Amino acid sequence: MIFIGDVASPEKQYSAIFYEQVKNFVKDEDLVLNLEGLVSDDLSTDSPTPILFNHSSIIEYLKRLNCKSVTLANNHTLDQPSLFNNTIKSLKLNEISYCGAGHTIEEANQPSIFYSQGEKIIMFNQCWSVMLQHQKNPSEGLHVATINKNILFNTIKSCMQMHPDAKFVVYFHWNFDLEKLPFPADRQISKELIDVGVDLVIGCHSHCIQGAEYYKGKPIIYGVGNFFIPWHTYINGHISFPEFTKKELAVEWNPKTNDVKLHFFNYKPENHSLKLYHSEVFDKNKSGLIYSEFSNYQELSNHDYIKYFKKNRRKKHLVPVFLNYEKTVINFFKNKLIIYRIRTLRFLAKYKLRGWNN
Repeated sequence: MIFIGDVASPEKQYSAIFYEQVKNFVKDEDLVLNLEGLVSDDLSTDSPTPILFNHSSIIEYLKRLNCKSVTLANNHTLDQPSLFNNTIKSLKLNEISYCGAGHTIEEANQPSIFYSQGEKIIMFNQCWSVMLQHQKNPSEGLHVATINKNILFNTIKSCMQMHPDAKFVVYFHWNFDLEKLPFPADRQISKELIDVGVDLVIGCHSHCIQGAEYYKGKPIIYGVGNFFIPWHTYINGHISFPEFTKKELAVEWNPKTNDVKLHFFNYKPENHSLKLYHSEVFDKNKSGLIYSEFSNYQELSNHDYIKYFKKNRRKKHLVPVFLNYEKTVINFFKNKLIIYRIRTLRFLAKYKLRGWNN
């Protein structure tokens, strides 16, 4: 099965482009992705702020691509919470499961359960709470699952008792926009999830590849980048990203063997094409492009990685370092600082004093 990152297709023409770009790559594999925005045929891309959504046609194309599940715990699900019921109705009609959002906290934290290659897959999805700083969670009775270690680990352990033969996946929406390195907190919680028996941890949101590593023989893919958010569409046509975000990643995972193959794509905004330029086995011996270009940190202990992250991270100005996802006083104030920073930058972007994504 194949995991990709964010998909936000605002018009039918873009859905068709997305489908044509990936159908030969996906072929007979099952597909999982992050649906970056709920479904609407009435919304416009003319909003001066980032309100992302998907045209209903994307669901039809996902069905053709044998999409098994989508994740909804992201920072755009609450842009238009009134669209949730119709989105879920469309997903169910096309036999596509979902996780990460619901009418209650309990529902939002329930996993998606589906089958791939004869294996039962149980997938959890949570979003970093700071991403929802500009929205109320819940909004209009819709909850988005935020990263909560107690809820996540307890629910996983309970599911493991009920489904001892299932394969477990956790798909996170986390980190800062355009940060190239995983938080120390991301590495910590990923390894703890592997410790309790999760088979694959994967993440997205930062719009760029963040690298990957094995831990105890199991794969962790910290950031797969965007996959299909057409540039120059949303935000009155102003949405675009830096050059390095044109590199994107698709993760091919065999749930029977836990083997992983990584596929690197290059996105061309002028025609929204996605070109596969490199594929490699995710090598436990630490070779290949994913290690040489994106994952220079894989040998580091958690302690040494914190120092590496502080030195090499992309975003440093007034940006605290998140060491864990515990509910502590320190994290409370770090979250407050980040929220004020984000709101200030959104205000400046709204009045065109800076770009939306840089």
